Amino acid sequence: MANEIPRLEVITAIEDRDLEDYVAQLLFSQGWSIIYRTLDASSLREAIASRNGDRTILIYTSAMRGFSSDLLLLQEQLNFTAISLDSIPRGERNSHNIMSIIRGYVRAPLVQQERSEHSPRKAPQRQSVITITGTTGAPGRTLLSIALAEEFSLTRTLSLIDADMRSRTLTRTLRGVTTPYEIASLDPAKRPATLPEVGRQDLSLVDLGTLPPLADLVNDRRWQAVLTHGILQSTSHLVFVCKPTLASLEEVREFVHDFPLLLQSIPITFICITHNSQRGTREVLDKFDALLRSNRRAVLHHRLLVDSGLAIPLLSTPTRSKKEIAKIALSLI
Repeated sequence: MANEIPRLEVITAIEDRDLEDYVAQLLFSQGWSIIYRTLDASSLREAIASRNGDRTILIYTSAMRGFSSDLLLLQEQLNFTAISLDSIPRGERNSHNIMSIIRGYVRAPLVQQERSEHSPRKAPQRQSVITITGTTGAPGRTLLSIALAEEFSLTRTLSLIDADMRSRTLTRTLRGVTTPYEIASLDPAKRPATLPEVGRQDLSLVDLGTLPPLADLVNDRRWQAVLTHGILQSTSHLVFVCKPTLASLEEVREFVHDFPLLLQSIPITFICITHNSQRGTREVLDKFDALLRSNRRAVLHHRLLVDSGLAIPLLSTPTRSKKEIAKIALSLI
């Protein structure tokens, strides 16, 4: 399916958060770039007017707050294509029906034109690299890295790479453990500048550790900064992990603000890992949702509830956590 549909910039305007989350994951699995996730008519108009791409589609439901059909009259003037999901009954909004409607607007000739003008020969498929970083204070990067490796290993060959030059937690945790995936580690003594060669694997998962302030990283010429830049340049999808504290949330805010200093096109998924559902935790999680829900760079965000006594490696994960990990994994490829 990914080869049949051209890669366009996507704006979503869907009032149902569960449906919007499902559509976003579905489109990411097709390699599409979602540049805005709007919540009301005002933010939708702003998103359409301020985008930079030449080929944009709007996927919407008319129940969105403040939506007016007058906006659809601007399609030709503002060069976007609006695709409504209203015709799909609520109980039938599955991947097949959603993509069938989208195909009705994104025509095959457009695909052929894109291939002939920009890629006359089929380019070799680039290995997927998912890089996991996050806030300070052990938010759960290693836990998530291993959980995702376990999930992906069910269907893919992969390497799990420890690129955290400071703590080396992943290497210590998996030392002597037999896993269904390859484990690689960078040696700080050799001052590496790139990721290691991993052979013919489908996927690399990279535990990068905590990033320094991005404004400092841009001007840093030491080997650690060169390595971090190299990893980010090769990354297909970045995962940023935080924990449900106000200090951690402030680091998320700073990262979202500063990230364009490095890369603007890379998709980012934010994950808040929590071990309880107490009132104070829920309040911070609500702020986490509010911060990322309408941010143009926060392409996806998840809450992940795990048991505080979770055993790693070879996760003895509760069923609910396994389902959440599977959902996250789907959104990353």
